Amino acid sequence: MRLLRALVVVGVACCGFFVSVQFFSNQRHLFNAPIYGRDYWSNPDSERSLDISYMSEDHEEMKSDNHTAAQEISTDHIKKWLPDTKNLLPNYFTMRDNVTNERRYADGILVYMHLNKAAGTTTKTCLSMMSKTRPNPKPVVTVSEARARIQTDIKNGKLKYDILMGDYSFGICDAVGNKSCSYFTILRDPYERLLSSFSYCKRAKDQLCEGLNPWEADLKRWAVHQGSYFFRQLLMKPWFCGANPEYAKQGLDGIPHSKGRTFSNTPCWFRQKVILKRALTSGQMDILLQYCVEHLEEWFTMIGLTEQYDLTLRMLEKVYHLPFQKTCGRSQLNKSDYRNVARSRRISKEKSVVEWKRNLKEDPEVYEALRADIVIYEKAKEIFKRQSLAFLTNNH
Repeated sequence: MRLLRALVVVGVACCGFFVSVQFFSNQRHLFNAPIYGRDYWSNPDSERSLDISYMSEDHEEMKSDNHTAAQEISTDHIKKWLPDTKNLLPNYFTMRDNVTNERRYADGILVYMHLNKAAGTTTKTCLSMMSKTRPNPKPVVTVSEARARIQTDIKNGKLKYDILMGDYSFGICDAVGNKSCSYFTILRDPYERLLSSFSYCKRAKDQLCEGLNPWEADLKRWAVHQGSYFFRQLLMKPWFCGANPEYAKQGLDGIPHSKGRTFSNTPCWFRQKVILKRALTSGQMDILLQYCVEHLEEWFTMIGLTEQYDLTLRMLEKVYHLPFQKTCGRSQLNKSDYRNVARSRRISKEKSVVEWKRNLKEDPEVYEALRADIVIYEKAKEIFKRQSLAFLTNNH
């Protein structure tokens, strides 16, 4: 009898051990941060698995064969669309152990990758005010029309800078030579950001608002038009802002735009959207999305959230030794009140936003348009949580 009981206990223990091992094996990507400086794609036979669970349904064959997905991104056609990320500092709070000198963050080049309608006006104003104490007191704004020229001037030593900021700033660190360089960004719930941009563009003139007149579109068409704006910014390259006649001659068929608009008279972000749609399949875009999600911590020294803006400012102060909170705490400029989203103003703002968000989330076409930014935002929230924990633990 004792022998039987012993065998039962051993059996249960073995079973439990096997289940535990299997669980943590399947979930290990939740606990392992990306390795700084690791070039995964140069080794497609790596044992590191690809989590492609969020890929679109029309690419089931890629979900069933991880090795095939890794091989596909290793081809020259996909590689040329990867972000330029050769010279940058990793996340200050979660990966700083990979940097020998902590002062490199504060003393290096600071690049703010601006996401429209995500506390951008406030943050840029804040940076402009703080830059007055820097050796080069005027920040460089990486606007659409000048993106390629700015990068060339930086490489040739014609531009003095300590701070760069703007929509088209990602990739600029590759032009600064041997100087330390870091990016930070601030993200917002993609559905809320979409509502805000729709309202904002009905009352403002901005490159964000070009390509499609918001007064000529409903919210769904606007969502498809804007799409995953932040994801595309990660793929930004200076040549997107050029004439690109090979893509211009293909026209804008199948892409929402206002009457009279052509490829040549649209802003850089819109041209990029057209080029990516013509050049890459949705499956290839999925692979690029996965690559970006896996490397966010390597690329961004700090990722902030609009809903945690005060804490974001406090963490930025810690990283860059600049008075972010004192300079721009408790003030968000150009904040949207959503009053232009609906034509009727009889519905309360709170009720309207909740209802609009619900309708957007229930629309599969809208979800597909925003899917990449939704995936990135969810990853950003996870990173922000770990950043916050590290910051609060070491500052109390």
